[in-house]
Amino acid sequence: MSGILAVLRRDGAPMTPALWQSMMKALGRRGPDGQTTWCDGSVCLGNALFRTMEDTTPLGLASLTEAGLWITADVRIDAREELHRALAARGEQVPANASDEALILHAYRAWGEDCVTHLLGDFAFILWDQRRRALFAARDHFGVKPLYYAQTADAFLASNSVGALRRYPGISDALDEDAVADFLLFGSYQDVSLTIYAAIRALPPAHTLIWRAGETRPRVRRYWTLPTDGEIRYKNPDDYVRHFREALGRAVQDRLRAQRVSILMSGGLDSTAVAALAHGTNLASLRAFTLDSRHYARKEREIFPAREVADHLGLPLTVIGADGYTLFQGWERPVWAVDQPLADPLWQLSVDLYRRMAEHGRVALTGQGGDPALYPSRNYLWDQVKGLHWRGLASALRDYRRATGRWPPLYLRTRLTRGHSNSRDRLRPPAFHFWFQPDFVQRGRLPERWEAWRASIEQMADAPHPLRPEAYANLSAPLWPSLFTRTYDIETGAAPLEFRHPYFDVRVVEYLLALPPLPWFEAKFIVRQALQGRIPEAVRTRPKSALDKSLTEVLAKRGGFDTLAIERYLRRSQIIFGRYVNIANLSKAAKAVQQLNQDELEQFFTALTLLFWNQNRYRDMEA
Repeated sequence: MSGILAVLRRDGAPMTPALWQSMMKALGRRGPDGQTTWCDGSVCLGNALFRTMEDTTPLGLASLTEAGLWITADVRIDAREELHRALAARGEQVPANASDEALILHAYRAWGEDCVTHLLGDFAFILWDQRRRALFAARDHFGVKPLYYAQTADAFLASNSVGALRRYPGISDALDEDAVADFLLFGSYQDVSLTIYAAIRALPPAHTLIWRAGETRPRVRRYWTLPTDGEIRYKNPDDYVRHFREALGRAVQDRLRAQRVSILMSGGLDSTAVAALAHGTNLASLRAFTLDSRHYARKEREIFPAREVADHLGLPLTVIGADGYTLFQGWERPVWAVDQPLADPLWQLSVDLYRRMAEHGRVALTGQGGDPALYPSRNYLWDQVKGLHWRGLASALRDYRRATGRWPPLYLRTRLTRGHSNSRDRLRPPAFHFWFQPDFVQRGRLPERWEAWRASIEQMADAPHPLRPEAYANLSAPLWPSLFTRTYDIETGAAPLEFRHPYFDVRVVEYLLALPPLPWFEAKFIVRQALQGRIPEAVRTRPKSALDKSLTEVLAKRGGFDTLAIERYLRRSQIIFGRYVNIANLSKAAKAVQQLNQDELEQFFTALTLLFWNQNRYRDMEA
């Protein structure tokens, strides 16, 4: 998670050394392994290096001086051998052990702005083309790595740190009302280009940015979107499973470029599959971590299947107990500060978990992405009937019956309730709780925002994918960039740890979207088949178990809530947030928290996290 920064002065003046040092200091948490700066007149690039890889020498800031190219990057390039061959075909001679930054520079020299279409992996980079006097920046396909930009009267700036950009004079601290409205309603931004600050924009995933000297604003364009035209059919059903295992195995292998790796492993299939494939690489130092809490309202606690898998694989397992934590613990004077608000009143638990993982090593794998990529197509059979595709219907029924020994589910209840009043009631806005200021409800268009979100949920089956529209809609959701940058980001957790998500690999996603829906995605059948003989049968065949209640809800009902501390924060928040929420009414809700239902609790806690964040958002600026 190296820190990257670029400042281009419009007026041609050089950067003030003191200002540059202040902005680079803000990158400190991202890069503890040294800082590098390159300046040429009015252009400055900086990098704070975070070292994770062993097979190449990461530079952070690199150049092809003969081509007039410089780059600062936070990057892990996958499929390096394939990229080397493609570059060689273009006449680019690149050493086998070239850094990932150098690979991007050669790719840019070979293909120009289209170089991103040849890159796989997680990346955010800023490249300066001195001959064209142009800045070229890009963010990876799913937005795993953050990248932000801003403009003032005298400069254009880009960085993966909001805190670094805020230190530049002329960057306003005014909040973006669209971002505030989205956060208060959903806990994340529905527009992936938003940040909490009106003056700072996020480059969306799978987009590039080009800014040329003399232009008034940058040009932002999309370079990739989820495919809708792939279709893979094998005669032998075993080929589906074998190729899935190979694709996910490659994704895991590419993310194991580190000396020591942690795996955030629950008892579910997705993280278990990652653990099994990672363990099969003979990596010397691999350790699993899992959370355990008696507060979870489960019939079966996740710790037991996680321990079974770890024992079966011979994988060391560290169990982090969640008992004893309270809501908003540590938030009044946190030892960590975050650039943007987090809708998680138990964030201290995550911070402690991440720090324990960082003691083992700097890289962590997750199973994130399994649920959306493997989501079943519940309308597929009915669509075959509606379209009179009798051959396709017969084939799907036959394949499912052969593979599982039973007939597929028809999801009659889902179809009967779709669009029904009871279904709509479930997604109805919670009356825009009495703690919202009435004028903000209108000014922020809260009813319209909620309706747009509700419609997107109800219309998942109408997404533009012929085979797996629900999976397409889930993978396209704005939730994921928010999760990557505000849950797994190094600045958020204040731990030297880089998270990697094998299911969010372009090769894996494109393969899964091209497969027939049945039988492979019903109850994650393809994963269960791929894990046959690799994990205990009791875990492989175990049905997915959902939480009856969230841990935050359980703690709220049991009194794990410091009302006095909340009252102190509410009193101090009147000036800033009184225009969004009625502080007095929010205080009343705090005193009656045990009477709130789950939806009300979620929005109540989201409002409180915004207030807590505001109280601490200037601490990093004071450092």
